[in-house]
Amino acid sequence: MRQFSFIFFGVMLAFLAQAGGNTYFQVNSLSDSDDGSCDNTHCSLREAINIANSEINPTFIDFQSGLTGTIALTSQLDISGDDITIIGPGVDVITLSGQNSNRVLWISYFANNITVSGLTIANGNSINATGSSSGAGISARASNLLLEDLRIIDNYNEFLGAGLSYTDGNNAVLRNIEVSGNDSSAYGGVIINGGDGTVLIENMTVSGNSSNNQNGTSGMSIISNPGTTTIVRYLTVAGNINGNGIIVSGNDPTLIEASIFADNEGTDLIVSSSSPIIVNNSVIEATTSTINGDNNIIGLDPNLTDLMFLSGGKQQVHAFLNDTSIAQDHVLDTVGDAECGQAVLYDQINMPRPQGARCDAGAYEQYVEDNIFENGFE
Repeated sequence: MRQFSFIFFGVMLAFLAQAGGNTYFQVNSLSDSDDGSCDNTHCSLREAINIANSEINPTFIDFQSGLTGTIALTSQLDISGDDITIIGPGVDVITLSGQNSNRVLWISYFANNITVSGLTIANGNSINATGSSSGAGISARASNLLLEDLRIIDNYNEFLGAGLSYTDGNNAVLRNIEVSGNDSSAYGGVIINGGDGTVLIENMTVSGNSSNNQNGTSGMSIISNPGTTTIVRYLTVAGNINGNGIIVSGNDPTLIEASIFADNEGTDLIVSSSSPIIVNNSVIEATTSTINGDNNIIGLDPNLTDLMFLSGGKQQVHAFLNDTSIAQDHVLDTVGDAECGQAVLYDQINMPRPQGARCDAGAYEQYVEDNIFENGFE
């Protein structure tokens, strides 16, 4: 269903470009050069973005059919304009690499209405990055931001959120994302520190990230600043190393639904006692915090597999070991606002929710048949 929608969307983009209402670029090269033009002969992603930043009309960027491989970046890609949509062909098709020397993607505070989807963001290093040293994979401060269908892997920095940093922006949706193998001195995987508006995090796996500070957060940190409402649903934070799984704090509301926090080297979930944070329908293996909310399972192992690719999935997830888990069919529609089968129709790897009587907690929905790739590990 989603693949069809992308094909249809691509056809519509071409039509709209011809109609003159939008600007349309198609990336046809894996090079990172920029000679100031983007045409059928040569159009790099950098060229398309740089032109889009100064466009008045909404700009749509996609990739030529058959183009596959890694774009090795010589410096970070900067998005600073408005109304820019980048539609990648899939996380298994195109990788943006910082070559362990550069941040991959910087999305400016001044940018508005930005979408990035269908790409792998890898090997970023933001130690010497311009703008901010947080977010070696993606550092975003834009308003009205959509990040969707991404793998953010193997990025490094010495500050905050080596994989993904979203700070100070107004309104964001982060959906269907794997954040794994990232390393930082403080917050290894993800830091969310929004400005005004709503931040929605949905169907995300944060796993295998590490922190150089055992008192820090190897997985994820969420801070709801005044004016921000943070909604989290179907998040799995598991298997993060040398630090806590997730810390949630801030002055404004955070609602966590249908999520799993387990198997992290530190405490799985830490909630600031002074913050208005509600957790429903979730599985929390280890916490030192008082958890406010309903239908939570606390202190039990959800019985997860290692992080892996499953049949048909392009991102890694934690499945349920031996097809059994206390997280299966755990989400009650009468509790909280998990939106199972309503607003949330799919899991992280694009399979329908629910399977069975109710939705499963976490980013992965257990299926009747799972064929695990024997050589699918990274």
